[in-house]
Amino acid sequence: MHVEGDGAIQRWVLKPNRSLDHRQAKRFFALVIATAVAVTGYSWSQGNVFAPAFAVLELSVLATVFWIVWRRAERAEVISINADRVSVSRVPELIEALSEPPQWVRLEALEGQLYLSCRGRRVGVGRFLGEAERERLAKDLEHGLRSARAQAVYRFTEDSR
Repeated sequence: MHVEGDGAIQRWVLKPNRSLDHRQAKRFFALVIATAVAVTGYSWSQGNVFAPAFAVLELSVLATVFWIVWRRAERAEVISINADRVSVSRVPELIEALSEPPQWVRLEALEGQLYLSCRGRRVGVGRFLGEAERERLAKDLEHGLRSARAQAVYRFTEDSR
């Protein structure tokens, strides 16, 4: 979880935890392939003619699962709060899931999940965060919403004078 902010805008960039970078993941998969080839070669030399076919099938499934997990780990949520807007964007889809004035947005915690809701629409945030991280995010978002509302009210009273 990465937080940016000054007095005017606050931004949270939420990303899933990833223990390996791209190069390390390639090396790990190469190690798995080398191990599978060694075991398959030994099994084939002992008379198991089906070992290479099963190894190819196993490695294909494993590569597909690794790819799916890697793609899901590239996702991110960007939550921005200022006096004019609260917005939630999803990356890599580049979808703006929510964009509303902070006076209308409220934070809800239901069944261990966080939601920003407005006008009957509810957007889940921080789904891939751990429980402690979600609690911290909830406190930060609540503080951000309060300060954005206060800025909006202050600006409104200054404009009406």
